[in-house]
Amino acid sequence: MSYSEHISNPKTPQIEKAEKNQVKNFAGGYTFAVDNWTQLKRFLIIGSENGHYYASERKATIDNCDCLNSLLKENGKKVVDTIVEISHEGRAPRNKHALFALAYCSVYGDKETRTYANKRMPEVARFSTDLYRWVDSVVDLKHGKKSKGLQRALGRWYNFKSPYGLSRQICKYPSRAVDIQKWSHRDLIRIFRPGQSRKSLVFKTPSEKHNLLYRYAVHGTDEEKGLDIEQIEKFKNDDDLKYIFAHEKAKRSNKVSEIVKLVQEYDITRESIPNNLFTDKVWEALLPTMPMGALIRNLSSMSKVGLLKPLSESAKIVVAKLNDENLLQRARIHPMNIFLAKKIYDSGSGIRSNWDVSPQISEALEDAFYKSFRYVEPTGKNCYIGIDCSASMGFSCLHNESITSREAAAVVAMAIARKEKNHYIEGFTCNGGLGYFDKSNSFMSDLGITSKDSLDTVVRKMDRDDWGGTDCSLPMLHATKNKLDVDCFIILTDNETWAGKVHPHEALIEYRKKINKNAKLAVLAFESSGFSIADPDDNGMMDFSGIDSSIPILLSDFISGKI
Repeated sequence: MSYSEHISNPKTPQIEKAEKNQVKNFAGGYTFAVDNWTQLKRFLIIGSENGHYYASERKATIDNCDCLNSLLKENGKKVVDTIVEISHEGRAPRNKHALFALAYCSVYGDKETRTYANKRMPEVARFSTDLYRWVDSVVDLKHGKKSKGLQRALGRWYNFKSPYGLSRQICKYPSRAVDIQKWSHRDLIRIFRPGQSRKSLVFKTPSEKHNLLYRYAVHGTDEEKGLDIEQIEKFKNDDDLKYIFAHEKAKRSNKVSEIVKLVQEYDITRESIPNNLFTDKVWEALLPTMPMGALIRNLSSMSKVGLLKPLSESAKIVVAKLNDENLLQRARIHPMNIFLAKKIYDSGSGIRSNWDVSPQISEALEDAFYKSFRYVEPTGKNCYIGIDCSASMGFSCLHNESITSREAAAVVAMAIARKEKNHYIEGFTCNGGLGYFDKSNSFMSDLGITSKDSLDTVVRKMDRDDWGGTDCSLPMLHATKNKLDVDCFIILTDNETWAGKVHPHEALIEYRKKINKNAKLAVLAFESSGFSIADPDDNGMMDFSGIDSSIPILLSDFISGKI
């Protein structure tokens, strides 16, 4: 290149700033900083557990907490509302991130925000395991102190539940070891100390049945302080307390036939059943009323005992449930959790056992993956789906070593492609940072992925180890060079771009000048960092969290101009 060409046709390499408002990402390239609300949503959906390719868990978590601090000063109530919304809609694969963020609000928000966060806690901590995690975070953040706010929040969680609902929670999740320590209902009830004489409705025991349940949770079947077996026997015909009777009966049982009868008559769950009695007959009794999440998690266990044989009635029940889109949506089953369950189930082996894989169930899991996304009508626009295949995308995703960000991006791309029929899928990476036009070092690959491929096929096509650096300008450069008509570039990446001779937003601007002046850029992020290749000052570019279950709806609204 001649000296004059640097001036007459300037192209800023990604390791230099192209705009004043750009910041250096973890890889050393310059990108845009996402606004704090976008970063919060990323954290709530993706989290920062185990860190990522360029940053440790500690660094990633501190960055996200700095973001939370800024937002709490700006609008604490909106922060809490955002946490509740994403948790309630099941947009994240794990509720853990929302529980921590809400606990953070309960500790570090101003007085009004702390009160509001504690009041809405039961909407996020819907089950006992969630409650234990929230309490664990609050107590740890407060260095072991237990405040009145914590007591009130626990009072709302316990006292505002029906006796029957509370009895199931106490029996199903009596205790759990969380991140810092092990918690039990006994521990939490002793913290908020309910009583008939307390004036506040939050602390006052709402009924005698609640009082009996609190005694049972704290003292069990202790004859002096708790509920003795003779007293529990009287609950047999009480609709509110009968679950306690069935739970204690199951704990003391040594007969499969008795367990089956208790499941059928009292709908006891797996947690009430002794481990040595889990036979095919017991699983068969549990299956019809088994919650969707439990069903997906226990496919291997049911297969191991021979329950899910091809053409069996049990297999038909499983397939029917997995094909029920309404059931999937009501249960808030996240697509990526189904994908992970499918990978495990299809392997046919675990740490302690092997099982026969049913093709029908494997196929039903694949269908369930697509159905668990929230869909709208396709836009009919031309979509270029670019999958970042660089080395950093080979890091574990969802904090699970069995899936990489690259694989997660590929299966999400499939979900988009299934809805948007006018699509083109391409993988990209760049070795050595020499740019797209260096024939030996830039890599645009037709991955051979089509919307007809199975998820297994997609993962196999992404399974290679010769990927290189990150250059997110490549899809736009490729489309410009080949004169492709693109309405929206959909880039699935971790935003750690650094290896190109031109910035992605500049490549899009150049594409607009030469091919389609209205072309848009949607960036799907697969890490919860504060970076994006999308220019926040350009209304035709937008950043999204890559594993949000609402991605199809959000993308459709963006592409069609609704947002």
